[in-house]
Amino acid sequence: MDDENIVEEFEDEDDSDGWEECDDADFEMQKVVCLFCDVTFSDAASTFVHCHDVHGFNIHLVQRLHSLDCIAYIKLVNFIRRNASQFCLMSSKVVFVIT
Repeated sequence: MDDENIVEEFEDEDDSDGWEECDDADFEMQKVVCLFCDVTFSDAASTFVHCHDVHGFNIHLVQRLHSLDCIAYIKLVNFIRRNASQFCLMSSKVVFVIT
């Protein structure tokens, strides 16, 4: 099969096969769980306020202090979630080494 036939075959396919229309009502609101405890919130901003007020941890400050890019930020969140049971009280002044 040459390149032109492949392109024609691709263009002839009906794109709607296997796909269903959906709207925003089909998606449930996702709850955001605190990094350190089981309290849930409706959005990340509320979660981070809770983390600051209750656990003494300001994720935005840590992100700025360590110039975390998106991947490093995700690694930080995953690290905290994995090790949260070891922390009684987190502090934003803790130095994180993310590799």
